[in-house]
Amino acid sequence: MPRRPTLVDIAKKAGVSVMTVSYALRNQPQTAASTREHVMKVARELGYVPDPEISRMMNYLRANKGVRYQSTLALLNSHPTRAAFHYPFMDRLVRGAADRAKELGYSLEEFWISEPGITPSRMKRILHARGVRGLLVPPLPDGRTTLDIDWGPFASIAMTSTLETPSMTRVAADTFSDKTRLLEYLHGLGYRRMAMVTNPDQERREHSGSTSAFHWYHREVLRQDQYIPPLHLVAPDRSLLTWLRREKPDVLIGPDERLLKFLREQEWAIPGKLGYAAFAGTVPGVTGIDPQPERIGAAAIDSLSAQIQRNEHGIPQNPKVILIEGELVEGSTTRLIRSSKLRGRSRTV
Repeated sequence: MPRRPTLVDIAKKAGVSVMTVSYALRNQPQTAASTREHVMKVARELGYVPDPEISRMMNYLRANKGVRYQSTLALLNSHPTRAAFHYPFMDRLVRGAADRAKELGYSLEEFWISEPGITPSRMKRILHARGVRGLLVPPLPDGRTTLDIDWGPFASIAMTSTLETPSMTRVAADTFSDKTRLLEYLHGLGYRRMAMVTNPDQERREHSGSTSAFHWYHREVLRQDQYIPPLHLVAPDRSLLTWLRREKPDVLIGPDERLLKFLREQEWAIPGKLGYAAFAGTVPGVTGIDPQPERIGAAAIDSLSAQIQRNEHGIPQNPKVILIEGELVEGSTTRLIRSSKLRGRSRTV
């Protein structure tokens, strides 16, 4: 059996030190790009393949050295005001990202790129001056789908599906799977005539994931005569009440808790007269899907850190999509109508 080529073999043939070979094979910035390319070429010629057991051991040793400061990561706030950036979902998302960044030795700082007087070129200089190596894109404000940033010098990742241009690696909620699981849970409670209200802008930003799940579940599971076409509303108003009286659903599914508040103000008995569930519920007591933004933020940092370690920067040619499954929450806004075997994984609040 032929001997496995080693770092020493590569170093001798490439005319560099063993440390340089180690840095080059791990794509570290300590070596020049031309040197890395030369070392990689020699390694391929020798048929070098990393020993997985040695790699595992080295990773273990590095991980147990203790966390040290690596570099700064920038959280890009593109909202019209600093205050508009902070709301419950965003705060949980940022907290998950910040906690994971700290564990890995990074500093996560917020940069308000919509601040008056800030141009793309000026922001680039600010990011370089602060030692930023990675850019983290959170959900964009309503009506915005792109950011005017020079992405070239930085590793970058979006923790949202709202950024449409440029197309980059992103971590986001598994919208279709989450919504399907919620529909299965409601079906398991005995609800059959399900109605759904969507926000047009939110549907567009999540690529119609909720509507697609709703249509699919009715086509594959429920009877067609139970189907109620979704109602598209920017905000709840009297037309919602007219629609509910005409369609007579036994459960209403909305994008969040605002519809529930409106119906209770109109003295609708929930869950007596009508059950209610939120596709993105974060308020205690409301049945729905908790999208687990902390997990999304942590996964985004893991992916961004991996890009930095591989010395990748700029927009990738083949971006990846990482989907994070949410958690089904059993609240007091729905009730058991009839028993069924269809019950999803959940927690009760």
